[in-house]
Amino acid sequence: MASPIRADPGGPRRDPEIRKTSGAGPESPRSRRMVWYWFWGFWIVIFAAAIAWGVWGAAAGNGWWFLGHPNPSNVSGPPINGPGLAALQAPNKQPYVGQKFQANYVPVQKKISDTVFLVGPKNATPTLLVIKNSTASRGGVARPSTNIDAGTLIDITGTVEKSPPPAQAQNEWKLSSQEATQLARQGGYIQATIAFYVPR
Repeated sequence: MASPIRADPGGPRRDPEIRKTSGAGPESPRSRRMVWYWFWGFWIVIFAAAIAWGVWGAAAGNGWWFLGHPNPSNVSGPPINGPGLAALQAPNKQPYVGQKFQANYVPVQKKISDTVFLVGPKNATPTLLVIKNSTASRGGVARPSTNIDAGTLIDITGTVEKSPPPAQAQNEWKLSSQEATQLARQGGYIQATIAFYVPR
């Protein structure tokens, strides 16, 4: 049987068998394997990055782990301001008892009920806040205090009152024994006439 005709006997072979034996060309098994390696490598990197972001979020209160679920210990926003700031930060609140209180952008650390909260700066001993009624208002618009929750910011107007005995505080406001003891040690709490949620 005659061999294929070549235009140039000294030139490269153009035998159709070359593609099958050389491994060259887009349809070769090696090329297909490389495409799959890149495809799966890309998605493995994306998956690993998503897991890393989630782990970081669980540890730091960020990332997709806390999307839509703010971490109360990581409340961010404008700095607290107002004439009540000194009383809010004071470990001993007795010198402020009877004085008017007003502060803006106060973080809520814990919600005990619709009218009782622990508030104050991050990583600071919280101050007890008691709202006299179940609604808060701003600009004549009533807002239910149920909008106030751990992780939110509120503006507060009221007075600093003397702390009751721990047993009374536990019974009246459903505080834990530790919270009631802390309240007695501070000597005062905030009784709010107005406390409204600050949208962010």
